[in-house]
Amino acid sequence: MIYVYLTKTDHPWKDLCHKILAHHNINPQNLYKSASGKPLIKNQQGFISWAHSKAHVIITFSKTHAVGADCEDIRPINFKSIQKRYFRDTGAIDSTNDFFQAWTKKEALCKLKGLSIWRTMGHSPQGFTTHKITPDCVFCIASNQDTPIIWAGHYEIEKWLQKNL
Repeated sequence: MIYVYLTKTDHPWKDLCHKILAHHNINPQNLYKSASGKPLIKNQQGFISWAHSKAHVIITFSKTHAVGADCEDIRPINFKSIQKRYFRDTGAIDSTNDFFQAWTKKEALCKLKGLSIWRTMGHSPQGFTTHKITPDCVFCIASNQDTPIIWAGHYEIEKWLQKNL
């Protein structure tokens, strides 16, 4: 099972990350980063990944599966020039939404594997990915296994935090 928490950047999301760990009976002090910057939990008590854009945050957690996460605000971008350089192995990218889905997939998979996105842009790491697309953001999570996902949006997070403060 993978738990995905979506919220806004105006929320203290690092505190939320610690509350999520505590909720899953993991001491937040056991959270650290590898040399590549991948967030890890001591003794593999669980797996966590997060990403933030200007307006959104995604935090993924699983007790049993490694995870990677990315999000991008949907905005105008010259995706054709980026596609030529970094997405030669991807199918046709015909829209901004297609571009952000391809980008978040690659970045989530790189985070899953603990790889630098800039060093791996020429090829695609393997894994399972799932997207959630809202009118203003593309969210992606990645895992080594196809597993059920529970999505909690901003409204559910606010209610949960009020009960658990």
